Amino acid sequence: MMKKTGVIGMAVAVAVIIIGLGMWLFSGSGSTCYTQIDNSRITEGKPRDGVIDLQGGMRYSYTLMAYNEKGAGKEISFGASRELREGAFLKLTVSPVRGVVEWNEVEYEELPEGVKKRYEVREMLADDIKEELVQGLTNIFQTNISMIILYGSAARG
Repeated sequence: MMKKTGVIGMAVAVAVIIIGLGMWLFSGSGSTCYTQIDNSRITEGKPRDGVIDLQGGMRYSYTLMAYNEKGAGKEISFGASRELREGAFLKLTVSPVRGVVEWNEVEYEELPEGVKKRYEVREMLADDIKEELVQGLTNIFQTNISMIILYGSAARG
């Protein structure tokens, strides 16, 4: 009777360990990191034509630098079923065994400070602002060209 109870207890303990390990391996929890999409770093897979796809139907593969909340970086690879928007920031959930298990697009303002420091925001200026900026710089250069030339001559000589 005592042996039977010990065997049952051991079987229950092993089952709990296996279930716990399985939950850890297959859960969506993990660390969080952030990346910015660079479509020059994408590789496109070929359609499988009816063959079972072990990649989960992810036709595109990205390998990008990703940063944790403190700004520490590492290279991470993940898949997507479509080409993602160039320059978009992503929040990645990374599982220790399975890799990236989830990603969501976020705005620059939502990034932690440690991550913001790693990225240069390349905001596109509206065309009218570009023209205004170019015109302003041209005006400054034209009105000060003689002073620039005189200063350059005086500095040389």
